[in-house]
Amino acid sequence: MDHLLIRKVRRRDRIARWIITFGGILIVISVLGILLLIAEVALPLFAPATQQVVARFRAPSTAQPALAVGVDEYLETAYTLSPEGVFTFFDAHDGRTLRSEALARPAPAARVVAAEGTARLRYTLLWSDGTVTLERLVFRPVFDADSRRTIASTLERSARFAPEPGAAPTRLAVARAAGDEGAVLARLTADGRLRVTRQVVATSLLGESTTETHTLDVADLPDAPLSAMTLDSAGDTLYLGTADGRLARWDLREPGEARRLGQVQAFADGRAVTALTLLLGDISLAVGDERGGHATWFPVPAEDGTKRLRRIHPLQPHQAPVTRILATANNKALLSVSADGRLLYDYTTNQRHLL
Repeated sequence: MDHLLIRKVRRRDRIARWIITFGGILIVISVLGILLLIAEVALPLFAPATQQVVARFRAPSTAQPALAVGVDEYLETAYTLSPEGVFTFFDAHDGRTLRSEALARPAPAARVVAAEGTARLRYTLLWSDGTVTLERLVFRPVFDADSRRTIASTLERSARFAPEPGAAPTRLAVARAAGDEGAVLARLTADGRLRVTRQVVATSLLGESTTETHTLDVADLPDAPLSAMTLDSAGDTLYLGTADGRLARWDLREPGEARRLGQVQAFADGRAVTALTLLLGDISLAVGDERGGHATWFPVPAEDGTKRLRRIHPLQPHQAPVTRILATANNKALLSVSADGRLLYDYTTNQRHLL
């Protein structure tokens, strides 16, 4: 009886040892697999950035060069904007034209003379008659009865600012939508006047909406010609760059008021500021100049208790004047364009030049 019990116990011990050994080996293999997976995901972070041509084709023809070009968030539908105010959408893989949609013109003969694009596919359009509109492209997936997905595109006009009777032609215009509360426009005319217009939407208890318009001329401007201008995403802070290398900013949060926040000499040699834009978060200001330099600036505390702009992250320089800076929508990277057609892609936080 004892002999049978001992054999039974030993057999169970062997089974338990096999199970424990197998389980231990399985755990070790799982841990090694996790480590390999982490290494596979992390190793590309240490490799240099690469680029490759996904597709090459001729964009839809137009009588004049496109004023804007882009692609949707799904990287499937590309588009161009013509001076006639027509958005043409085409397949980003083979160039097949999908459809065209014309914007509502402020006047029958009006044409788009300038387009300023920002993140989230928003555009400030300056029309030949002096009208400024704020347009937004919206892409969304649509599924049919067989669950096949396509990308639908629509155009939304967020705001419209009429031309000012008797005013000089507009040289620069920047507009931002302040959510459902209205929009802000900064307009620089050819005679050097800077006018800020804020549309404020008020909703009554009965649900009726009214729009109030507040307009002011910004005083105490730098004595040098203004060469660049931008607004933050809410239209609350205005940044200006001058032809002699100065940066200035104004607080526009109160309708009908513009409070100057300070001015700095960005470049001691007097080089012109040629491009301005704000990065994600509206804290970092990207500044490009006529000698090809570009960097990010922050407002930092000064000894007098105010905040002054200071250069923080210098980036890879161009060989020609910087004409445009585009900020990405999801991180601190930016794309800068120079007059010789060169594009640089940089990550500002660690000052790393990517492409």
